[in-house]
Amino acid sequence: MIRPLPETPAFLSLVPGPEVVREYFRRCRARERLSHAYLFTGPSDSGKIAFARGLASALFCPTGEPCGVCSSCAAAEHGNHASIHELAPAKEGGSIDIAQVRRLSQQDRRSRKGFLVWILPDIERMSPSAMNALLKTLEEPNAGALLLLMARSVGTLLPTIVSRCHRVPFPGRMQGGDASELDPQSELLALPAQADFYARHDSREWLEQVAPGVSNRREAVGVVLDDLIGRTHRHWLRVETEGEPSSGGRDPLERLEQLLGLREDLNRNVNADLVLESLIVECKKSVQ
Repeated sequence: MIRPLPETPAFLSLVPGPEVVREYFRRCRARERLSHAYLFTGPSDSGKIAFARGLASALFCPTGEPCGVCSSCAAAEHGNHASIHELAPAKEGGSIDIAQVRRLSQQDRRSRKGFLVWILPDIERMSPSAMNALLKTLEEPNAGALLLLMARSVGTLLPTIVSRCHRVPFPGRMQGGDASELDPQSELLALPAQADFYARHDSREWLEQVAPGVSNRREAVGVVLDDLIGRTHRHWLRVETEGEPSSGGRDPLERLEQLLGLREDLNRNVNADLVLESLIVECKKSVQ
């Protein structure tokens, strides 16, 4: 745990990113503490890096915003802030290597009395040796350091790295934005939970009823997916910050990662009917 966050009613309001994520860190501020390491997961268009940079700037800005005009914000914007360090591959198209991670660890140890923020994008592209070096840094955290790690998903990371970070999901751009447009109590959304769903219903007809007015099947699947992603993201926030129990005992992060995987499949032009069948399975789990 590290130092309390700045007291400002508009904390992070100027930082781009999902409102759910901004609210998550506002609630961290209300509890007056941050964890030492966060893992931001989500697609490349999700704004993970922009949010990490904004959060880092806000932690050193006198207004807690960031304001964009003070000397601290100016230094952060130009990449020469003494306490904000972003690791980038040594070669274009490469990955963060073990030497860079070791330098991070050495500098971190030399700065025990200071407060440092480390931003590490695309850690899934690290070599196994670099990941192991990063794991050692996570296992021996500096009380005055904050590590912001980023990856598309947790599937390619060492489980030990994932387990030592607080995971923060970034859904990326959605057709419906942050707001859900479908009725969470809709009987139509609850239909897949019925044991005889396929005996009594055609999946395509069900989709047309759930997303009326959307004639293109791929777009209709996207509408329902984005609604469930937004709903699950907000459920994750309540579970994380309010202690709300997970519906059906299922981890909302696990559900969210499944839904984001389906959205990625849809974006990659995987057959819409195949995605629809997987979506129906997720709808069934979501109402249990």
